[in-house]
Amino acid sequence: MKLVQKTFDYWIQDLAPSLLYKWIAHGEGPCEEVLASHKEHNFYYDKVLATLVEFAFHGNNENPVYARGFDYSKVLDDCMIWDITTKSDCSLSDYYYLNDRASRVSGYDNNHLYGPFNSFTTEFIPIDHNAELCRNANDLAALLRVAEKVSKKST
Repeated sequence: MKLVQKTFDYWIQDLAPSLLYKWIAHGEGPCEEVLASHKEHNFYYDKVLATLVEFAFHGNNENPVYARGFDYSKVLDDCMIWDITTKSDCSLSDYYYLNDRASRVSGYDNNHLYGPFNSFTTEFIPIDHNAELCRNANDLAALLRVAEKVSKKST
């Protein structure tokens, strides 16, 4: 029964708070795996930056549904006025990179479920994780019932 309690404590007390992903998305700046996979032709973060800037500076009516309602000032640094034809001082913020890492750590695809390029992953605790916690709690409860029956029979 101590093992059941220890497992329950791990899932509920130790792991559940980290589902905000902030605590498991280690590192700073661009993800090494992204930089390594694209090597000298690294265009992924350039594409992300251009897309997020476009979403930030065009009215919500022009943005795709998945791009509406987010505070892009969180994921963009040093943005003034964006003109597609000129270079801007805009850059991706530490907050963007945290969310990018959180999305990758959690195994999410960049399907825009948590904002464009999952730029706002840390702002969600998705139902699939809550369902997993619930299933684990139910499994542990069943295991505890079996362990209690076994211990009663052995005494």
